[in-house]
Amino acid sequence: MAKKSFYLLKRRDRLTDGKPTFYCRLRGVHGELQPWRSTGEVSKTRAELWAQSEIEKRNAAIPDAGVTLQDFAKGFFDWETSAWIHRQHAKGRRFSEPVSRSRQGQLERYILPRFGKVCIVDLDQKSIEDWLSSLPLSGQTRNHILYSFRIVLREAKLAGIVRHNVLADAEPFGADPKRRDIFSLADLHKLFPDDPKMLASIWGDPERSVAFLLLASTGIRSGECRALRWLNVIGERALYVDSGLDAFNRPKGTKTETARAVLLPTKARTALALWRELAPFKADDDFIFSEGRGQPHGRNWLTRTLSPAMKRAGVETGQRHLVVHSFRHTFVSMMRASTSDEIAMAMSGHVTDKALDIYTHRNVQDLLARLEPSRDAIEKTLSW
Repeated sequence: MAKKSFYLLKRRDRLTDGKPTFYCRLRGVHGELQPWRSTGEVSKTRAELWAQSEIEKRNAAIPDAGVTLQDFAKGFFDWETSAWIHRQHAKGRRFSEPVSRSRQGQLERYILPRFGKVCIVDLDQKSIEDWLSSLPLSGQTRNHILYSFRIVLREAKLAGIVRHNVLADAEPFGADPKRRDIFSLADLHKLFPDDPKMLASIWGDPERSVAFLLLASTGIRSGECRALRWLNVIGERALYVDSGLDAFNRPKGTKTETARAVLLPTKARTALALWRELAPFKADDDFIFSEGRGQPHGRNWLTRTLSPAMKRAGVETGQRHLVVHSFRHTFVSMMRASTSDEIAMAMSGHVTDKALDIYTHRNVQDLLARLEPSRDAIEKTLSW
């Protein structure tokens, strides 16, 4: 809660012949408490009106005193118009468009709805930290919001609106990232039945069902899945994964900047072939999953699908943290249990040691040649 702008105290005043009179203590433009002053009023209502009048006089004399956070911070991190971002770039500091969008989102979704109407001079550290503590978010996310808030208030100090940044000494929250859990074999059986109609009913439509089946049976990342084109399918037996899409649907390389081949188990091959017959865009250069020619689906197309699908399939999450990326964790765990670490890393694209990054300059046939001897083991592992 913001600090009160004034306090009233009733006491005897010699100027009113000893009658109890209200004294007022105003808070200064920078939040400091000023000396007690007599209002000359014996009525609390009139004393409050006196205090409000004094505040209005002060604010009129100091234009910035009444600036609200909304007035000052609206569009603060806007990539196109932000003066602060322009200054960071002029100083040679890196600040990317995705980060800009993320911080602007924190302003619009969290900070401004709660504190937007509060005058900047009335903000205080305790109220902000209490509010952050109440949010049902991870410590890491709270820290991101805290840092964005701190940047805004640092700029308000630079602009002369406040004397000091109330969040300058705010300590970060402890890191408590949620561990991503994996799906059990029973979960996978429920989510991916053999009947195509049942499969589509669980995932909402045939297109989503095939996308999630590929995520589960190949371990590709969600951005890599959305970036797939029909030319990435190698003889219907494997996928060649050489690119991904970022949060704004812009093409990029894989996370490790390394292309890889991924074998397709029977269920995935069959579902993908059926989808190609149904797909509205099936030229080699078309995206396998798209909302229009040359228009791949956005990230939310996958993230918003999983939870309803699990409910329809009867998958009980309990205390498990299951997200889209959990399919990749599940795949890697199953591969490591049934094949060598080398094959598991080659299929997943994980590179934990640069010495193991042996596929960088190999062509697709070389990649497949290394994987084919493990096809039977992979097929057996992914036969759920």
